[in-house]
Amino acid sequence: MILVAVAYAVIGVGFGLLASSADAHHVRLWRLAAWVASGVVAVAQIGYGALSTGQLAPLNSVACGCAVALGAFGLALAANIHWLVASAHGQGSPLIALVAVASHHRCSGVSRSTGPCGRAGSLVGG
Repeated sequence: MILVAVAYAVIGVGFGLLASSADAHHVRLWRLAAWVASGVVAVAQIGYGALSTGQLAPLNSVACGCAVALGAFGLALAANIHWLVASAHGQGSPLIALVAVASHHRCSGVSRSTGPCGRAGSLVGG
């Protein structure tokens, strides 16, 4: 799951860098490529969870959701680091993105029986 979260963050930052160096017409192309790459990662994670490990669908979906949330947190962290380094004038701190991602992940409806991020044995009440 951590590897997938890192992949989402790297895709977001990498394609963002490519889009920032492109002209206005190619920015959409790089954004579409980022969506496609993220979709490939999501399908690969779902397929791996269902076929290789034999995870139940609810546990697999929780693991996928947690990977997406951690990837979003990585993007928000990268945005804050960029804001500190680039010192863009006239823009506020993107710190709210870190808070929003963390609070959304905490309140995303994961029940107590499922456990945080689908830990092993959590669907059996363990």
